[in-house]
Amino acid sequence: MLIGVIRSTETRDVTLVGDDLDALRAELEAQATGDWVVTASSVEMARRSTELTLIGRLANWVTREIEADDREALHAKVPDGFKLISMRRV
Repeated sequence: MLIGVIRSTETRDVTLVGDDLDALRAELEAQATGDWVVTASSVEMARRSTELTLIGRLANWVTREIEADDREALHAKVPDGFKLISMRRV
């Protein structure tokens, strides 16, 4: 028997605009609730302006376990939108 741990591959991009970088980063972090985590961010500054644009990527890192008798069956049980991140024999 094999037990595999699968993780969601769902992501979403967030664009925030403002003048205060710390406030923008705090707002991005506030959107990472539950199983969502910030995986990347970048900042752009508009020409001849103090306006900043923060572009962030959030990923849903919810995990769960699946079971199967062999490796092929385990891979076949991975649903769309998930990836197998580990497996162990029991």
